Amino acid sequence: MPGRFTCTLIVLAWLGAVGLLVQRDLLPRWRAGDPPRVVVARAITDLDGPLDQIEPPRSESSRWSLLVGTDLQPIGELTTESEPRDIGGSRLSSRLELDSAALLAKTPFGGRLPLFGGTAGFESPAPSTVAVADPETPPPPTRLVVRTQMILDREGSMVRFETRVGDLQGNNLLTMKGLRQGLSLEVQAETSNGVVLFREKVPYAQGAGVQNGLGPYLAYRDLKVGQSWRGPVVNPLTSSVQTAQVEVKEIAPLVWNGRPHLCHVIVSTLGPIVARTWVRVEDGVVLRQDVPVPFIKLTLERIDDPAQTETQAPETGSPATTNGSSDPAHPASSNNPLPPKSSETLR
Repeated sequence: MPGRFTCTLIVLAWLGAVGLLVQRDLLPRWRAGDPPRVVVARAITDLDGPLDQIEPPRSESSRWSLLVGTDLQPIGELTTESEPRDIGGSRLSSRLELDSAALLAKTPFGGRLPLFGGTAGFESPAPSTVAVADPETPPPPTRLVVRTQMILDREGSMVRFETRVGDLQGNNLLTMKGLRQGLSLEVQAETSNGVVLFREKVPYAQGAGVQNGLGPYLAYRDLKVGQSWRGPVVNPLTSSVQTAQVEVKEIAPLVWNGRPHLCHVIVSTLGPIVARTWVRVEDGVVLRQDVPVPFIKLTLERIDDPAQTETQAPETGSPATTNGSSDPAHPASSNNPLPPKSSETLR
């Protein structure tokens, strides 16, 4: 049996280890509090202070590049626009144009994945089934447009959303709609011929927000390491809605736009899928977001920097040419102007 002095050292070492574990794993969660507020139509430079002291919301826009694979090959560009609503809250609209052929070429199984409910690639009778293409069926469009509108209240909680997947000619292929009802979110997806792919109700916590796999938020506020919550993730790419376990995992550097930035890393876990979002510490701006999809690496990376556009607004008629890709060998796609507002704007 060890002596008294040795036993004392062992006990002290054990207490020290327990203290470090409590400080690392428990204290951040106890201090974290509620889920962070998302920033949609507020001045990104005015995130500090009480919510009622933030200056009135204004319209804002952002540009993102959709990158596929570990080599970050650009296959599309996303534009988002947010604006305040007269009755309070805000409206977030996004338009993603992508090359579905380039996306499918990067997928396993010869590209036979039921993306967008089977509208891009091969028709699938069920999300878990790989189907074979009908040689007499016209080939699907190679370029798709994904339009999303989301209505949020003053606290950043989603009220309802609508996502439409179509081609460049305006033909609708897939529609997803969601409506918040109390502590749940009802989501339905259907094809252009009225076939309902699914109708589900998932839990929704007030203030947790709704993540859109193809439409990132502009910014977050009140982030703290260790913060965790559960919230729905709507993904038009897989025509699904899932509940994710979300946690602010750490503060880590990210090389973006050629410079290092300290970022809060938000980790969303959906079963075997793990998606990360990088949020700049200094102002809460989202710089990069993984798209939660199996079998393939998809990344949305911001092109424009609001911190620069606030101080250096481009001349009228001269679009910004900032390259948001952190890989100089794979520049982001060319600039596309924001599309005109749809006649079916959510109110």
